[in-house]
Amino acid sequence: MSLGAAGLTPITPAAFIKKWRKSELGERQAAQEHFLDICSLVGHPSPSDEDPTGAFFAFEKGANKLGGGKGFADVWKKGHFAWEYKRKKGNLDEALLQLMRYAPALLSPPLHIVCDIERLRIHTAWTNTVPSTYVITLDDLAEPSAREMLHNVFFSPEKLRPTRTRAAVTKEAADKFSTIALRVQGRGTPDEIAHFVNQLVFCFFAQSVIFRGMRTLFKG
Repeated sequence: MSLGAAGLTPITPAAFIKKWRKSELGERQAAQEHFLDICSLVGHPSPSDEDPTGAFFAFEKGANKLGGGKGFADVWKKGHFAWEYKRKKGNLDEALLQLMRYAPALLSPPLHIVCDIERLRIHTAWTNTVPSTYVITLDDLAEPSAREMLHNVFFSPEKLRPTRTRAAVTKEAADKFSTIALRVQGRGTPDEIAHFVNQLVFCFFAQSVIFRGMRTLFKG
C-alpha cells in the first residue's frame, strides 16, 4: 500500500492517531480535514485532485432525501461510498439513517460509512446480500489490517462485499424449520404441527427485531 497522494502531504499512522486523538473540533470543523488525512493515509487522491468537477467524488454532495427535502452527504464517491461525519462520541446510528435517506439519489453506493473521528463504521449495502458492519477505531489504525480495510474502501470495495445472500439465509432458515416439522410428526395433528412451526417462525423473527432495536437503543 503506498502512502501519499497528489496534492496531499503523506501522514504516518502514528501521526494520524496522535493528531486526531487530541482533537476537540466540532463536526463541521473536523470533517473535511479528517477525510483528507485519511486519503493521505491510504494513498488516495483528494476529491478535488481526482475529480475537479465533483461529478463522481466530492465533499458536500447534494442529494434529495427519501420522503422529501434535500440534504448533503459529507463525502461521496460514485460506486464506492457515501460518508457522514458526527462530532466525537456523536450518534452514528443517526448518521447512518441520514445516509440511507440519501442513498438512492447517490446511485446507491455499496458502502455507507459513518465516523465520529474516534470510530469509523463501514456498513455494506449491496443488493440481495446480508449486510455486514466493520468497525475501525482510531487506535486500530496502528494495525496494517485496519489500514488495509480502509484502503479497500477507496480502491477495492468489492473486497468488503458479504458472501452470504439474503436468499441463502432465507433458504437456510426454511430448511431448519422444515427439519423441525419432520421431527415432531406424529406428536399432533398436521394443523397443530403447522401452528407450532408458525409460532417458532414468529418468535425467531420477533427476537431478531427486538435484538436490533435494543442494540440501536443502547448505542444511541
